[in-house]
Amino acid sequence: MTPLAFFLKTGQPNKNNMKKALSLLVGVGFAFLAQPAKAADGMSSAGMMEMMGTTIGMTDFPMLYEGTGIVKNVKLTGRLHAQYNYVESEVDDSIRVLKFDKAQDSNDDLGDDDLTESTSNGDSEESTEGLRRLRVGVKAHLFDNVKVKATANFNSSKDDFKAEYKSFDEAHLTYTTGNGIDLSIGRVKSLISPEGRTSSNNLMTVERSQISNLVYNSARPTAVRIGGLSFGDLEGSFTIASNEDKQDSGVWSSYGEGVAFSTNLTYNGLAMPINLDVLINEEEDDYADIFGYEYAASLDFTIKTGKLNTLFNFIYGEGDAIDEFYGLVILPSFWLVEDKVKAVFRFTYADADADVFRTAGSESGLGLTLGEAYEYELGTDREPANDETRRSVASVNEAGDEYYSIYAGLCFKLGNKGSIVTGIEYEDLTKSSDENDEDALSFRAVYRYSF
Repeated sequence: MTPLAFFLKTGQPNKNNMKKALSLLVGVGFAFLAQPAKAADGMSSAGMMEMMGTTIGMTDFPMLYEGTGIVKNVKLTGRLHAQYNYVESEVDDSIRVLKFDKAQDSNDDLGDDDLTESTSNGDSEESTEGLRRLRVGVKAHLFDNVKVKATANFNSSKDDFKAEYKSFDEAHLTYTTGNGIDLSIGRVKSLISPEGRTSSNNLMTVERSQISNLVYNSARPTAVRIGGLSFGDLEGSFTIASNEDKQDSGVWSSYGEGVAFSTNLTYNGLAMPINLDVLINEEEDDYADIFGYEYAASLDFTIKTGKLNTLFNFIYGEGDAIDEFYGLVILPSFWLVEDKVKAVFRFTYADADADVFRTAGSESGLGLTLGEAYEYELGTDREPANDETRRSVASVNEAGDEYYSIYAGLCFKLGNKGSIVTGIEYEDLTKSSDENDEDALSFRAVYRYSF
């Protein structure tokens, strides 16, 4: 057990104890970091952070190969994110619990025979730690204008530190024309919502917001993408993608099942850039869809007031399973120690016309569920779903139709390639099936290193 986990479990575990403990920890951190404290040798707290980044080794890995022929260079790339999570949750009344027993699923059909039913009061606490992400791959520069990237995931589970191959992440080739237009072909990252577009290495919060995850879904579709387009104050990209779900098997999908069209536009004609992401999906019922909805749009902009930057993000979408969903994310941030320590806050509201209940075999939408990192509804006393059955298992439980959360955290920058991010989040979920609301209070911390 980690020292923090031991501290949080000391005494009778309840939400008030956790609030006091975390308030004390964050309060002390804010007080220390906001002052130009001096170490024994006269070094400031900001200097100590910089030294930590250098000591831990936050530098670029050397090139695997450099030359002057067709292959200009080959470089190792990757990221390691180690995360700790502590969550307390409450449900207003007793709830019906359906557990998926993987050992019982002999024919791998995820049917009703693989479910056991029980009753729980829904109150629970849980702590987990493990590899949130572990990716390794290569980047190659060919000729003068061709780049190749191929990376794979090696975190077999998010609640342990075991490393083994799980799936491909990205695998694509990009050709850049003389006027700066990029043409990419292969398995690419979905680009929708500002949190979704942002690399996990650079997120200011421990996890993306619930509504952003609903539309982003960490999708890696096989696609053709044209980027670097510019028309006066308007710039952006256009993508044609297969919507066949090959997240955890194979590398590329076929275009025989269905197609999705997306565009990412930025207008620079105002005081602040305005970004619009739109995805239109040819959703079908007879196969697994990588996106899970028919249509989604995200509009965002950032207002700067002195040292304070505030992101506003509006999201709207429709789908067969969820019908209509929409949400708002407000994310203020400012530097406590310039370029070293940042204070981050976030408010999220989301609403969806989610169905009351979904069978285990359903490949339809998930509704809004708490705790994106481990894909389970808090209070159901259910083990985290493994990645192979993530959607099907999550759809076993009743989905919520209204959600909001409040987040506060710190982002410590360690050199150019590393960071430590901590955050406290309160979440509230209303279920359309009954009057049993769920709420949760969580503390999460993640160490990130990329190369």
